[in-house]
This record gives sequence, structure tokens and C-alpha cells, in this order.
Amino acid sequence: MDEFPEFDRRSLDALRQPLEDRIVSISRIQGTALFPADFILVAAMNPYRGLEDGTTNLARAMHETYHGKISGPILDRIDLWIEVPHVPYDTLTNLKRTEGETVAARTKIIDARKRQYERLAKRGVTTNAEMTSRDIDYCISLSPDVTELLKLSSAKLNLSPRSYHRVLKVSRTIADLDESTNIEAKHVLEALQYRMQT
Repeated sequence: MDEFPEFDRRSLDALRQPLEDRIVSISRIQGTALFPADFILVAAMNPYRGLEDGTTNLARAMHETYHGKISGPILDRIDLWIEVPHVPYDTLTNLKRTEGETVAARTKIIDARKRQYERLAKRGVTTNAEMTSRDIDYCISLSPDVTELLKLSSAKLNLSPRSYHRVLKVSRTIADLDESTNIEAKHVLEALQYRMQT
């Protein structure tokens, strides 16, 4: 979805259930119908309307620009926020990826998916993104250091329970890509970097 905040707020809020439950529920007088809706949302937006004025607090600028357009619950359901800086022309003209880099990345992702599948097979899900809070409790054990880091981060960043579980799932995925059996502090710190910075 390009220019994400420009969509009608009601349309964006309609994404809450499919993003959370992977279903769309339509209720009418005759009854309720449930439709599968497992998808990946990729949204793009300008951080704020305005000139390149050197603003560094993009989250605040975005909030002031789009106040009321994107609800907190929608923001809370987006796992990865990545700022894409302007790319210089010289870089654009010299973008060359080797076949080896592409194959290596694909192999790493396939291996991470295999680890997830093996770990989650008994839970009836195949990826970290699909884990419920019960799956997380069953499948993820944390060291005291990582637990303390998550506790401090949750308090400092005021993470909701939903955000906390999403950080854990992203951390677990980063650990899988890192071929790590356990979630380490560096995986949590990287996952926290992908949260929307407010």
C-alpha cells in the first residue's frame, strides 16, 4: 500500500483483524462468514509532509502530520519499520548484485524456515509469525539476561503485550537467520530497532 496514511482511516482499521487473526469476519443478519486472510502487509509512506528541513524525530513529525489518520492499534500490528534514506544517483547507477549474493540470501532464508518448521511442527504452525502467546511460552525459553533486557525495554518503550510478543517473534526470526539455538541479547536489540520509534 503506497502512501499508507492517505487511505481512509476506516479502511486501514479494517486491517486490524486480518493482521492479527489472519481471517476476515463478515457479519450479516443471516449469519457470519469467516474467510482466510494470511498476507504480508508492505506499506510505504513519507514520514511527514514538508520540505527536507533536517527533522530527525521522524516519529513525532509523522504523528503531527498524520494525526488521526493511522490508529495506534494499526501501528502496533506492524512488526518492522524501516527508514529508507535518499539514494544518491551514483549508487543507483552502480547497483549490481551478484548471483552468489542472491543464492546465499535465499539459502539462509530457507534454512531459517526449516528451523522454524521443525521447532513448531507440534504446535500446528510453521513460522514464527504465526505463533500465539501460548506457542511462544511453549517454544521459546529465554536466559535471565535476555529476560531482563526485555523487561527493561518493555518499560522504557511502553510496549503493549501485543508489541512485546511481536518483538519476541521477530527476535526469534533474527536468531534463526543467525543460526542460533537461543535468542540472544543482540537479537532482541535488533528486533527493537525495527519497532516504530516514538
